[in-house]
Amino acid sequence: MSRYGLDYAYTCPDLDKEISDAKSVIEDHFRDILEELNPIMGNLMYTPEVREWVDTATNALYSDLESIFENCRSINEDIRSAADQQIAECVNELEDAEYRIKELEEDL
Repeated sequence: MSRYGLDYAYTCPDLDKEISDAKSVIEDHFRDILEELNPIMGNLMYTPEVREWVDTATNALYSDLESIFENCRSINEDIRSAADQQIAECVNELEDAEYRIKELEEDL
């Protein structure tokens, strides 16, 4: 195996965290929107029914966005694969050039 490779950590854990954080952001926005649109509700904003509505709305929107998140993950994997392929090609060219240099030096 070559000592050359993409010198960048795998990003899947970072992507997983960001995707997970998105759900919290969505939930916070729904809650903020409800509070802004219903200022007279006061403490009623924290009833089980409101919490259930926020959870349902959050899960519905997250579900609609989930394929977009997965597409981003796929794009990231494609970028890593392309980088690995390009590095392998560069390493092959380097090894070919080093071999050719060695041949030329032996001919002297």
